[in-house]
Amino acid sequence: MDQDFSALINNYFQHDYRDRGIKKWRGFFLSDHTSALRKMDQDNVYSEKKLPKMTTDKIFHNAMHALANYYTVTIQLDETNFNHETKKNISGFIENMSDNYIYIENRKLAVQDIRALIINR
Repeated sequence: MDQDFSALINNYFQHDYRDRGIKKWRGFFLSDHTSALRKMDQDNVYSEKKLPKMTTDKIFHNAMHALANYYTVTIQLDETNFNHETKKNISGFIENMSDNYIYIENRKLAVQDIRALIINR
């Protein structure tokens, strides 16, 4: 009897069962998770006009000037998405700086990853 049941189960999974893949897991996603996935997808689709590449010295100079005078800045990272489009710019006040990093909007950005830093007046 156990062998017949085992054979029946094996036959079912080998010939009749159709895995629904990701569809069966969608019900387990939390609303916060799905909204984060949507936002991530929007950020990846969004494309900015490429700004001219700046030297690290010019980036530091602009960042120090903006930090000292409480100006907002717009930072464009030197990264692209899978379609070679520029990601969304980051705007706000510079919170802090170090030799290798700029802190803005609760983010730590490596200076080497920044394409341009423009001061907004």
